[in-house]
Amino acid sequence: MPQSRINSPASPQEKLLERLSREGLYSDEVIISPEENKDALKKITKDLPPEERELVDYLLHRARIRLAYKESGDWSKIISTLVYKDEPEAQEAFIDEIEATYKVTLKGAEHLRDIANINTEGEGPGETLEGLRETIINARENRYLRALQMMLRAGATYKDLLSTDPAKYNLPKNWSGFLDKNANKERAIKQAIFYYFSLDSPSYFRANLRDIANIIEAPYSVIMDAFDKYPIRGIKWI
Repeated sequence: MPQSRINSPASPQEKLLERLSREGLYSDEVIISPEENKDALKKITKDLPPEERELVDYLLHRARIRLAYKESGDWSKIISTLVYKDEPEAQEAFIDEIEATYKVTLKGAEHLRDIANINTEGEGPGETLEGLRETIINARENRYLRALQMMLRAGATYKDLLSTDPAKYNLPKNWSGFLDKNANKERAIKQAIFYYFSLDSPSYFRANLRDIANIIEAPYSVIMDAFDKYPIRGIKWI
């Protein structure tokens, strides 16, 4: 049976966190003093691939959310001022910080509302039960998509990606995600391939589609599907 090609002693994510720790910028799952360390972070992140920059962005959001909660103790205020509907890294940081604070895995929007005492009588994205549902799904989907891209960075094949179950990230079999409102494992993998290989770039700036299929040992039809169907970030997928 063919073995996975992911055999590095540390994943790209682990290596990045180790580097941030060595530089005195990361501890206890957050960036230390994000405002004071802005220049040092800029120096490190300028040459990072997109999925690693997104990880740093997530860590920054988490640091700000943690600090805000220490100051106010008000999750309703935090979700309405620091967690925006178009920033999945902020949504992921918010959900992770709540789960870490209360040592729970959230079961759904009602559980989030009750445990964090969030007011859902408002009209903002984080101020309704539907808004809380979206926040939870977007948070979990974002972690899953980044994990898939990190796997590709570490040399994963299409088979490796297929073996990564969304349930590990507390996602259902089918879900309505940030860009893809009809998401599932297969579609999420295509989305990860699209972003990792920059399929929105002109052909002279990225690998040939057939080469990509060979690199990750995927059917050419999968790469074509990712290329044809998925537009650039910020536009809703169909």
